[in-house]
Amino acid sequence: MAVFPSSIRPPLVEGFTETPAVVVVSSQSDVGSGKNRIRSTAVKSEITLVYQMTESEWAAFESFYTNDIANGALRFDWVHPMTGNTESVRIVGTYSKAPRGRVGLYRVSFQIKVLR
Repeated sequence: MAVFPSSIRPPLVEGFTETPAVVVVSSQSDVGSGKNRIRSTAVKSEITLVYQMTESEWAAFESFYTNDIANGALRFDWVHPMTGNTESVRIVGTYSKAPRGRVGLYRVSFQIKVLR
């Protein structure tokens, strides 16, 4: 399995969000209050990541995205910056890249889904 490039610095705190998946299903009943049940015990989450990358970090990410994970189609191992745990993840959709204040600095953001 591919591994996220260690040459890329951790994501920025600004813009980092983690949202757990909804695992409870609610259903209405004919009489009385509705019922809830657990859909799955495999709790997944989606994480929004924002990186500030230099030219060399961008080149490493672009190569990783294109070649190692087939433009986001394949899963990869990534170290969660808050827990330090290695998670199996995949990119949801694609990434966005915008120049920062000076030449050769980029803000790269994307979402990943943690696959537990």
